[in-house]
Amino acid sequence: MRKSVQQQLLDFLRSDGGVHASGNLQRREWKNMNGTLATPRSIVRRLEELTEEGKLNVEYINNHSHYSANMLSVPPKKTPTILEREDGSRVVVFV
Repeated sequence: MRKSVQQQLLDFLRSDGGVHASGNLQRREWKNMNGTLATPRSIVRRLEELTEEGKLNVEYINNHSHYSANMLSVPPKKTPTILEREDGSRVVVFV
């Protein structure tokens, strides 16, 4: 199943953890849900939408926008914990 360009951008910026210039993000190949390449203008719109939603931070350096993931908006990862019941069976819960 394909991810939306918006989700691809968010996943990339969250996994990388760095700051990226808008122009560099526009030059990368991002595929739309239908398999076609997204245009640079649509990438800018998606970045602006994610910024408005509070999922990305934007910083302007020499009139150029630089984006990074807002790590405060990242849902905490749940860790699996194995609990042992009285009857000896085990159950996995995510905490």
